[in-house]
Parts: sequence; structure tokens; C-alpha cells
Amino acid sequence: IGLRYFQLKMCLNSEVEEDKQYKDNWNKYYLQVINKDLVDSKGYFFAVVESKILENSCVLFGANENTGVYSISEKQADDESLETKEPIIEITQKKRRILI
Repeated sequence: IGLRYFQLKMCLNSEVEEDKQYKDNWNKYYLQVINKDLVDSKGYFFAVVESKILENSCVLFGANENTGVYSISEKQADDESLETKEPIIEITQKKRRILI
């Protein structure tokens, strides 16, 4: 996937007064982080607030551990084959939002 980031927020887990805005960002976006163990060990992350998708491609496995997962499953009717009956497609998505 190709992205262009338009708005990023620096989020820092700090109690220093000069870092107040970064700490406010931390408090605002931390609950949306999916890899909290990594973020906690680093003490910071960048929240992607606004981005634009430039390109997209389908792959079996994503290169990044936080790649979204889409699955498609077919449910077969009782004794009828899928050739005579249209398959029912279920699409599920795991959303991945904020990455470090």
C-alpha cells in the first residue's frame, strides 16, 4: 500500500512541561494503538491523523506485522453445489490504525 501522510501527531509519554502538547496527544491517541507493548517500550509514537491512499495491492501475507487482514469464506447450501447456487461471501476486516 502506498500512502501520503498529511497530518501526523507526535505522541510522547513524558511528564516534562515542555512536552505537554505531546503528552496530550499521547493521552488522546494511545487507546487506538494496536501494538501497545512496542509503544510502551519506546515511550513515543506518531499518530496518523490524515492520510491519502495512493496505491493498493492484494497479497497473501503482509510484510508488516500490523497489516490488516481480510478473509473471504464461502458457505455451501445443504446438498446443492456452488455451481448451481451462488456462494454467500462473508468479508471481515481487522482494522489497523496507529503504528509506531
